[in-house]
Amino acid sequence: MRLITPAALLLAAAAAFQGAPPQQLAPLAVPPAVGSQACETNARRRTRRRGVLDDLAATAQDLLSKVSPAPAAYNASRVKPGNIVRCGAKAQNQSRVKGWTTNKPSVPGFVISSTGCGNDFNNYRTAKLRGDNERAVSILTTDVLGALNGEGWPVRVGDLGENLFVDGMRYDVFAIGRRDAALVDLSTCGCRGHDAFTPSDTGRFLFGKTAILEITEPIAPCAYLCTLPYLTPKWRCADFIRTLDRRRGWYAKVVATGPVAVGDAVVAL
Repeated sequence: MRLITPAALLLAAAAAFQGAPPQQLAPLAVPPAVGSQACETNARRRTRRRGVLDDLAATAQDLLSKVSPAPAAYNASRVKPGNIVRCGAKAQNQSRVKGWTTNKPSVPGFVISSTGCGNDFNNYRTAKLRGDNERAVSILTTDVLGALNGEGWPVRVGDLGENLFVDGMRYDVFAIGRRDAALVDLSTCGCRGHDAFTPSDTGRFLFGKTAILEITEPIAPCAYLCTLPYLTPKWRCADFIRTLDRRRGWYAKVVATGPVAVGDAVVAL
């Protein structure tokens, strides 16, 4: 079957315009129709191919689940205990005086109650939050201080305002309990050189013999840290606040009261 080209169409049009008899054009070529049976066969082939791919994906997923089994159920005994290496508290008459900083002086111990740690005073918690129990106690671990010192920040124990300074347990072990909230992203902690950790499933810890604290939230760095003598000028303090994000410490509420002292054990519950 002869196909009509654009040039042939033009010649035919010109001849008609000049009065010449038009050139006989061959009929347009029409592709043969595809029968319904052929369409159905092609559709079945495509369906079979999709089914094979789905089977392969399911098999691969099954193999991966066997190679990477689900994590074991939480067991508090797997969380290695730590101990309190420093207690810090600052009385109200030591706050907001000339030359004051965020550093909390060292004390041998105190009684943890719903109002906080002994005579420790937190102006923001008292004045703005009306003594909110969710921020009754602040906790920091030694690995954070070591990481900051390694980065060139001359942070001393107590400078970040922690009430309880804990050794032997990683900072991220104190994450908010998984039963109550999602774990906080701690990829920027900078705490290295430790084995894999197991965060407390309840977010609760026993300090000493009777005091039980439950982690409620990470402590956000604030501008009061700029009172520390090594954080001048202001741009240096701003850099420090940025690098301290998500590793200043943890707030905890008091579940059970009791006395604590330097040397007491800290156990995940």
